[in-house]
Amino acid sequence: MSLKKLLGFNRTSAIDKSHIKNLTEMAQCDGHVAPEEVDLMHTIARAHDISLNQVENIQKNLTKIEFELPEDSRSKFRQLYDLIHMMLADKVMHVEE
Repeated sequence: MSLKKLLGFNRTSAIDKSHIKNLTEMAQCDGHVAPEEVDLMHTIARAHDISLNQVENIQKNLTKIEFELPEDSRSKFRQLYDLIHMMLADKVMHVEE
């Protein structure tokens, strides 16, 4: 269990919601979400202490979530890395991505 959960901070930050939104849009932009993309989404969500229920809620409300840029360079790099990983997850690079 993460320290955030132990201390009762189980809320997903706006930056984390934005990241899941961006990953979802990346996975969906070619018109098909491959199982590998779903697995990667779940792995990334777990790494950010985001439950699968929270991921589903974010995905159902994409238009309500605004883009939030991480403040530090490390987080920016991590999000970029995750987006590139999502592009390559299904082993096919699409122009839309």
